[in-house]
Amino acid sequence: MKTIWSNIKEKLTSLFASFGWAWWVEIVTQNPRCTYYFGPFLSSKEADATKAGYVEDLELEGAQGIVVKIKKNFQQQQQSFPRSLLTPHPSRLTPKYQELL
Repeated sequence: MKTIWSNIKEKLTSLFASFGWAWWVEIVTQNPRCTYYFGPFLSSKEADATKAGYVEDLELEGAQGIVVKIKKNFQQQQQSFPRSLLTPHPSRLTPKYQELL
């Protein structure tokens, strides 16, 4: 059961995020080449306290070259995309789309 404080904190965090005042954990890995965002958090201290758990999970999955930053004013939805999906290589496209290149 949620406490009154957790309900207030959830609403306040949502409000902070909508105004760009929230804090986020950005994690970039070299292998696989991905960028992950976790948050939002009310403070940099709260975000910093969570980063070890995210790094541990990624290390257990075999990620290498992990770089962590705490950022404010992140204005996107929380999503993770492999960089390779952002700029598809022609060999990954179906023949129909290869003709367009």
